[in-house]
Amino acid sequence: MLVTYGGRRIGVEVKRTDRPKLTPSIRSELEDLDIEQIVVVHAGIATFPLADGVSAVHAEHVLIDGLPAVLAELSR
Repeated sequence: MLVTYGGRRIGVEVKRTDRPKLTPSIRSELEDLDIEQIVVVHAGIATFPLADGVSAVHAEHVLIDGLPAVLAELSR
């Protein structure tokens, strides 16, 4: 999914796994779609970086706090 938030292009992917990995398609999204940040929402319990501009975020965080709060946290 591609969303625009605060003038930024943000990619959002949802994965069933609890251990998401950086995939070739995520790299392509960053390059081809001129996306500033990709959030990979996953079934695990942690939030962690996958690469520059790509973060894995646990689904509960997005569902409870909302995507704007997650993006604000990742910008810090």
